[in-house]
Amino acid sequence: MGTYTQVYDPFGNTIISTIVAAFPIVLLLGLIATGKIKSHWAALLGLAAMVLVAIFAYRMPTNMALSDTAYGFERFQEKSSPLIGPGGIGAPRGDGEFRQIVTASKLEEGVHFLTVRAWRHRTDGGPAVYSDFKRAIYVDRLPPQSRVESAQAAGGGLEIDVRSTDGTAARVYAYIDLPANTSKQAILARTDKGEGQLARVDRDLFRAQLAGVASGSHVLTIATFEPTGTRNIQRETVTVP
Repeated sequence: MGTYTQVYDPFGNTIISTIVAAFPIVLLLGLIATGKIKSHWAALLGLAAMVLVAIFAYRMPTNMALSDTAYGFERFQEKSSPLIGPGGIGAPRGDGEFRQIVTASKLEEGVHFLTVRAWRHRTDGGPAVYSDFKRAIYVDRLPPQSRVESAQAAGGGLEIDVRSTDGTAARVYAYIDLPANTSKQAILARTDKGEGQLARVDRDLFRAQLAGVASGSHVLTIATFEPTGTRNIQRETVTVP
C-alpha cells in the first residue's frame, strides 16, 4: 500500500497551511456552537472535512486516509501480523511482527517523536485496550546554524545572545577577536576545555557576558554543537557602542 510522510507546510505558506489544517476543528466547534446540529452529526461532518483535507491538501493516499479514521494512527502497511486478532484466540494467528518504513526525507532538522499504539482487541464486545510506545528520532543532515541575536554593552563588557536558528544546538561557545589565522582545531581544543561556553536561557537561546570588550567593531567566533556531536564554526561582526 506504500508509505506516506506528512508535509507540514503543503502550500509553502505557514499561515495558509495552518488555516487549512485547522478547518475541520473550526467546522466541528462552529457547528456545535450553533446548537442547530446534534453533536454526533457535527462530529461526522468534522471527520469528513478532516479526511478531505488529508487527501486533497496534504496528498495523503485515499486508502490510508479512510483506514486511518479508525483510531487516528496510520496502520502498519509493510507488515501487520498480530498474534491474536479480532477473532480471538481460536482464530488464525500471525507471528506478532509489525513492520513499517518511515520516510524521514521531508522531516526538518532536529528532534521528532514517533508514537506506536498497540491494540488488544476483545471478543466480548467491549472497547479495545491499548498501550503507547514512543521513540525520539533525531534528524541530522546539516551542520547547526546560529546567529548573534543581540550584542550590547553591559558592566564594562559585552552581553551577547546567540540564537540557534535551526533549533538543533545543544551547546554554544563564543570567542571575541580571535586571530584570523586561528585554526579550527585550535578553536575545538578550547571548546573541549569548556572555555567560552554560553549559558542556555531558552530552548534555542544562549547568553554570555564577555569582559573587557572595548567600543568598536569586533569579530565574534561562534562554535555550535548538536547532541550528535555535529558542529559548525561561524564568524560574525558585532559593534559595541
